[in-house]
Amino acid sequence: MSANAKTLGKRPGGLSDRASDVVLVALSVVILLLVAYPLYYILVASFSDPYAVYAGKTFLLPSQFSLKGYAAVFSDDSILLGYWNSIKYTVVGTIFSVVMIYITAYPLSNPDLPGRKFFNIFFVITMYFGGGLIPTYLIVKDTGLINTIWAMFLPGGVAVSNMIIARNFFETSIPKELKEAAEIDGASKLRVFWDIIIPLSKPIMAVMVVFSMVAYWNDWFTAEDMAAYVPGFVQDGIIDGKQVVFPVSKSTQLIFLNGSQYARFAADTGAQLSTLATWDGFFEMAGAYRQWSQGKPFCALDYPLRLVELNALEQGSGELYKGSWYDLTNETFRASWMEFARTLVQGDILISDLYSNTQVMTGETLAGLGSSAAILYYNDFVTYPDNTTEPTDLLLAPLPHAAGTATPLMPQAGVGLCAFKTTDQKAEAAAVFLRWLTEQQRNLEFAADTGYMPVSSAAFDAIADYPFEQQSYQRLYDVYNEMRIQNTPLSEPGIVGYHAKAKTLYDSLRQRQKDYPQRLADGETLEALAEETWQLLCDNA
Repeated sequence: MSANAKTLGKRPGGLSDRASDVVLVALSVVILLLVAYPLYYILVASFSDPYAVYAGKTFLLPSQFSLKGYAAVFSDDSILLGYWNSIKYTVVGTIFSVVMIYITAYPLSNPDLPGRKFFNIFFVITMYFGGGLIPTYLIVKDTGLINTIWAMFLPGGVAVSNMIIARNFFETSIPKELKEAAEIDGASKLRVFWDIIIPLSKPIMAVMVVFSMVAYWNDWFTAEDMAAYVPGFVQDGIIDGKQVVFPVSKSTQLIFLNGSQYARFAADTGAQLSTLATWDGFFEMAGAYRQWSQGKPFCALDYPLRLVELNALEQGSGELYKGSWYDLTNETFRASWMEFARTLVQGDILISDLYSNTQVMTGETLAGLGSSAAILYYNDFVTYPDNTTEPTDLLLAPLPHAAGTATPLMPQAGVGLCAFKTTDQKAEAAAVFLRWLTEQQRNLEFAADTGYMPVSSAAFDAIADYPFEQQSYQRLYDVYNEMRIQNTPLSEPGIVGYHAKAKTLYDSLRQRQKDYPQRLADGETLEALAEETWQLLCDNA
């Protein structure tokens, strides 16, 4: 804190760490029981006499033990047939889809395949153009597939987006030297595929199995239905032109500030929150705070790579990725990284230990930049290293943008629903439940209680009149509304192997970041140290 900060009092009536743990564990146990008991009750009721259940005599143990319910279920051939069809279509369809993806993706991952570019374009075109329902039906009819199991699988046997994901995995995650060594030892291409490629690609096979088993919400929601939801949120769940994940609530990234500390900083320096609208202003305020606080970092960042990406994209960087990492020849991306790196090296910002709210709540930094859902984890009081406390008075600011950008972006994450393929009746029931869950008032209340954004446009519009109990939540949803109007939602990158490399980079930077200001003071140049961070990023390629 600043030298001229007021003396701060002990937090009255505060709980010790042990007492807090006891309260949290007890609360968690209560919540667990509330969630688990209905499921347990269903199990107990299934072994009880139906009349005892109706009379309310069943509670913790079966009342008048009976297997009549199971006998009735298993004596109904239609129920058994329904389960058999669910299993058959899921298992056969998944195996067929994964096999087709593998035998398509692996050859296309070979740069020496004749006509490789043509075939890639051929497949990609099908992602954007399709004949529609009637031509598909005519093809199924003319090929004799009507009333056969194959009508469920053959028309959509190759999910192109899944094929592209698998192709990229084969290209970037399996060393070509392994294949070359096997071929030198006399292995045929089929032997290489069976004994090397398949065993090494089990992670992507698991992903393909899950993708192949999910149902498509498009089959149960019309275009008019979908128009009631925020377009960018809906787009996030589309894979290969199909609505695989349906949004329920969303989060983004923004800045949280310790309002009590910020008030002193602003009074002494004239700082204004509006300065944080651009990254230039953010870096300027970070430097000013470090000087004012005698060396403390301004902000802890949870996902710095994502911030670098957004800054670069807003400056027109184009495609950022190459394989499972970044295109290191992209000059705009490199320039964006160096902006953040210089600020990190000077000690103006730091990479959070895991979640930035920890550094804000302990007074290590004035601000944290991370998921908007983190509001759930900000306490009412800040506890400083000298054990003094003061109200957090949480302030919030939207994610900064590149100066002058015409396309301000905001990252999106959050909660969505997907369903396994099953009978039409069950799929329709899931769609009915989803409509109920995302109805305007229910969606708004669910989102407002958890700090997430609603996904229904009507629920978003109703935020202005919602009675928030805490001022911090009112500020959060004011920021949400501002970002919704001005920004374009951007999906998170879904690249196999990316997050493990990002974690390695963050760990390396955390080990070095506290030494950088001293190394700078000892005579090493700012550019040399920033270049060192770039080299750490390159080492992950």
